[in-house]
Amino acid sequence: MNLDNKIIKAGLGPEFIIKNEVFMESANTVTDDDENTTENSFADEPVDYTGYMKDAVLVGEYPFEVILEGLRNQFSNYISTEDTNDYVDIFYNEYHESIRLAEEQDFPDDIREALDTYLDKFHAHIKSLFYTKLAITIMDLEGEEIDMTSVETSIRELYTFFILNAKSNFMKVISKSSYKEIDPNLEDRAFYNRIREVLTAYSPIVLAVGPMEFLRYCEADTIYELFDTGRVVGNFLRRYSPRLYQNELFEAEIVAQITSIIDLHRDLKNKEVGNVQ
Repeated sequence: MNLDNKIIKAGLGPEFIIKNEVFMESANTVTDDDENTTENSFADEPVDYTGYMKDAVLVGEYPFEVILEGLRNQFSNYISTEDTNDYVDIFYNEYHESIRLAEEQDFPDDIREALDTYLDKFHAHIKSLFYTKLAITIMDLEGEEIDMTSVETSIRELYTFFILNAKSNFMKVISKSSYKEIDPNLEDRAFYNRIREVLTAYSPIVLAVGPMEFLRYCEADTIYELFDTGRVVGNFLRRYSPRLYQNELFEAEIVAQITSIIDLHRDLKNKEVGNVQ
């Protein structure tokens, strides 16, 4: 079976064949001076097509580079981004589907090897983002022996919590931890000035609570356990920020939430007093 037929059977498509034809044409182009040497070397040595096969094996709607770029943007703008795509889920779904399809091809080992290259690059990328943007180290990625199932679960949970749920996290933590510091009997202007004064303890750096307290306010038991057991380490509050100075609308939403909580507690207190009387 010639190479083109093998490629077609492997499901690599016309783009790969075109690349291969260009490669072979280039490989067989020689000068007069080295014609004999080149002819002999190509007759004796196999050609490595791994680089060409790698470009075609990851099956899915999103190209690999688009996934990486999407993650970079989300980690840089987790408060203000409008991109809510779950790129971690997208990658793992494409990877697992590609592994499944590889078993149906003529060269499953070669395809799996190419897919493992994608997996390694993805893990290196996500590891770097968590460390540089959140000061978090995923210890499951640090050892020589890596439990891929455990790593995937940890990455999915950490990414969903810290990135996709970022606004919700800060809303919960700031509103729950700050309302007691505000006198509900202040006049309107003084009341709102006090709220904004309290918010300075949360932006640009969260100073009012510690990392584990932050997770408790979010009721993030799974994430709490990852830190508590040492599978994930790092003080994420060194870099994890609501960035209220850049997001006035989000600040207004937090102020409204704090006000709502204070009003609720005031009403409950008044109701208790009324019942006693």
